Amino acid sequence: MIARRRVLRSIGWLPAAALAALAFAPPAAAGWLETGSGHAVHVDPAGPAASATPPDRYTLASGQTIVWDESCKTWRDLASGKEFHVDPAGPGGAPHEADHFTYPGGKSVFWTPSPCAPPPPQAARPPTALETGVLDEINQARADPPAYAGRLRPAPYVDVSEAAAFLRGQAPVPRLTYDGRLAATAVAQQADQGPRGGASDRASDGSRPSERMRAAGVETSAYAEAISISYSAPRAIVQQLIVDQPGPQRPLRADLFDPSLVVAGVGCGPNTKYGTMCVIDFASRYAAAPPPPLGDAICGGPFFDAARQPLAQPREPHSRAPDAELRAWRDKVVAFYAAAYDASGARLGPDQAARCVGWRIEKEIRADDSVASGLTALLHEGAGPR
Repeated sequence: MIARRRVLRSIGWLPAAALAALAFAPPAAAGWLETGSGHAVHVDPAGPAASATPPDRYTLASGQTIVWDESCKTWRDLASGKEFHVDPAGPGGAPHEADHFTYPGGKSVFWTPSPCAPPPPQAARPPTALETGVLDEINQARADPPAYAGRLRPAPYVDVSEAAAFLRGQAPVPRLTYDGRLAATAVAQQADQGPRGGASDRASDGSRPSERMRAAGVETSAYAEAISISYSAPRAIVQQLIVDQPGPQRPLRADLFDPSLVVAGVGCGPNTKYGTMCVIDFASRYAAAPPPPLGDAICGGPFFDAARQPLAQPREPHSRAPDAELRAWRDKVVAFYAAAYDASGARLGPDQAARCVGWRIEKEIRADDSVASGLTALLHEGAGPR
């Protein structure tokens, strides 16, 4: 079971001139690029030993079909239109297995996500009986938590006593309203994870829940995603989310009873490892949202070191990381931009590097509210390492 909150926030700390420069910068090349030249490479999903002419359509061992998008120079999932990270090593095109690859002949390529926007998500199909039942069951729990405590049933290796005690002390919260766009993102995530036996809130293209919901047109202040696995009855699914994994945070339960989350969509279907999985996407009431973060075209790379080898961006900080870990992560970001050269071979100047550090921190603030307060404090401290 996985749930992460993604909250839009805006710091607004950059000067107007810097914002304008970032906003109108041309997009960088992306996809699989040849090291040195930066030229796009049509990677063959079958691997380096395949034919000299890569196909434009390929079916993976899992049954998933991908197609080559010539205009964006990237592979896409045929069903969803999402960008698909093909592994040049093959066979099977396992996603995110490699970000750098050297062919037997010596040619080297590296991966960076495509700047091309994916096709707009299609409207969700009508909800199934299971999906409707899950949303209704959640609303029953939200409407009268103490009464719902009496519906919890012990199961092997599952102690419901702590969850029942929580429900008896929980005040009612507003019912969730079905939202077709959130249903579309939940259905798409289930379709992305189910065939490969996954249960992650990260899609195969690396996107986060809030990014997928915004792409579907849901612009608001708070997002959350919960995933239930192995159960195929609404009550069992909701009980799994309420019991949650042991620990002080109980993020699934917290999202289920968060009064700020008032719209939701559900996507349920088969999972090759867990049998059944259900994805529930939540959002707060639609409201005016800050504009999307600026600077992706410049600060998002690609970047290289002094030897023209690709530099990998530091990964995002762990959810709910303590302040010391956040400060160490910030220092890695500072070091990354201080050593970075752009695709033209020019090194980032001190001012540009400082702006990019701030851009990256703000990007993570917008992506995950569990680290937002700590990272906001680091922004106010300044961009230099402490």
